[in-house]
Amino acid sequence: GPVFSGKPIDYWAPTNWLQLDNGDTDLGGCAPVVITINGATPSQLVLALGKDGKAYLLNRINLGGIRAPVASAQVATSIRGQAAATYRTTQGTYFVFRATSGAISAYRITATNPPTIVPAWNVSQNGQGSPWVTTTNGVDNAIVWAANSGNGDQRVRGFNGDTGAVVYAGGGPNELMNGTSKFNTGIVAGGRMYFAGTNKVYAFELP
Repeated sequence: GPVFSGKPIDYWAPTNWLQLDNGDTDLGGCAPVVITINGATPSQLVLALGKDGKAYLLNRINLGGIRAPVASAQVATSIRGQAAATYRTTQGTYFVFRATSGAISAYRITATNPPTIVPAWNVSQNGQGSPWVTTTNGVDNAIVWAANSGNGDQRVRGFNGDTGAVVYAGGGPNELMNGTSKFNTGIVAGGRMYFAGTNKVYAFELP
């Protein structure tokens, strides 16, 4: 099975890890995401979102131990429990997440040496679940989906992956969900999206 070497190549922590740990603003808020940026140096990356509201890019071939990251950016006031999704379009490679400020935020990672994190778009969203992404072929027609669950209006919305423009505004009476929990996130399988409510599962046909 997997073996942890204990060597700096196999772990990473920011240089101010003790301060972050004492203030409960460390990296434990959500899982990391593996991202590959063709043309960047390094290109094989891992994204970590911290409870301090920062996004950290790391070289996954050599995490480096306690040191500065490959790149970082302040992307929210805090991130707790909402994992990021990543996707690629003809415009670049993005990651998107639901910030605690009540918004879906997307950032683009540049194919540079070193890669950098730049803002792409931001839209208001009350639901606290993580967004998910669909494309038609892995690159084209990227749509970022998010549910206004919990105390929101119980509707799924879709946003253009490059611009954040609304491409699906929640539908009509037949698309209204009920009893969804605030941290729930949808999944995609077999040409449909599925979202769980308290006592039922909702299925949506993809465009």
